[in-house]
Amino acid sequence: MPTSLRYAAAVIGAAETDQIGVVPDKSALMLNIESALNAMADAGITKDEIDGIASTMSPTLLAHYLGIVPRWVDGTSVGGTSYLLHVRHAAAAIALGLCNTVLITHMHSDHTIDLGHFLITRWILFNEQPLTLVGPPGLREYVDNLLRLLVK
Repeated sequence: MPTSLRYAAAVIGAAETDQIGVVPDKSALMLNIESALNAMADAGITKDEIDGIASTMSPTLLAHYLGIVPRWVDGTSVGGTSYLLHVRHAAAAIALGLCNTVLITHMHSDHTIDLGHFLITRWILFNEQPLTLVGPPGLREYVDNLLRLLVK
């Protein structure tokens, strides 16, 4: 058994979805699969080379839709740092021989869902200072829709 994970694993591909921002015609699962396919293309590998999956979304569901038969899965979901744990877990699984190539996906609503809580907290605290938000295309529409929902 290896005594160190140093040089035991490497990141060979990374990608996002084809569209960034509000994408109303695609589900979270569809976006997750799209980014996974893009990452595989970036790495120059096929689904047949992947034998491990880690995701905050059900890794077995992703495996099913991608046509992957994993020997190892990790569904750790602890919030925004989940992907960091996925990388550590994947490196350990590879070093231990549990799998050879792990697909890690990280996509869930906590990247935007807390924005509503943030806006409500500012309102509760009577914070009337101007607020500048910087983000991907579609952010203004997302915030406008969120504010309309909060006012109802």
